[in-house]
Amino acid sequence: MVKKLFQVSAVLVTSLAAATGWAQDAGGAFRRPAVIACNPSGWTDEARRYELEGTTVLQYDVDDDGRPSSVRVTRGSGWKILDHMAIRAIESCRFEQTSDPQVVRAGLTQTYRWKLADNGQTPVPAALVAGSCQPSVYFGAFLPVTGNLIRRADGIAVRFLLDEGGNTFGMKSEETDPAAVSAASALIKSCRFTPAMLDGKPARGNMYGWLIVK
Repeated sequence: MVKKLFQVSAVLVTSLAAATGWAQDAGGAFRRPAVIACNPSGWTDEARRYELEGTTVLQYDVDDDGRPSSVRVTRGSGWKILDHMAIRAIESCRFEQTSDPQVVRAGLTQTYRWKLADNGQTPVPAALVAGSCQPSVYFGAFLPVTGNLIRRADGIAVRFLLDEGGNTFGMKSEETDPAAVSAASALIKSCRFTPAMLDGKPARGNMYGWLIVK
């Protein structure tokens, strides 16, 4: 791993502060229900392994028992796995049970920012060797991305791992069509990469980006 994850509790502290802050700052006006507690499961092993980042915006309601309901993604992170983490996080929360007519319980929003932090080391990330990918019937190019994915209509998002020799493995795609996934895997395998370097030595790494559809 080149980076380490912020504790998910830090994300939730920010989220809870925003939620309770709205209730306190409203000054008698309409407010959202106060948060009692959250018990998130945290980062999944896969999200940690691929070092994914992104921002998920959710909308949800709160039922009579103070539980989130009808949770839906209004703006995805670009990675389903991060969006599912956000859904699980909000579903772990419990809110006040109240009959106060000023408490709004429908159409509430919450933002989760999944962010990685450097662990104090200065690694050189893996890199694509320019011009090394062989275009396929489906895709014309692979464009690596660092940080958050910016949605684009002409590509599908892929992520994969690299060993110390720059060889790829563990490719995952946000596409579900089997033929497209197979073509994506073949194109990534046709590319050449320089491995990540840590303390002057090759190290395992990861990469993600867009495969551009022809």
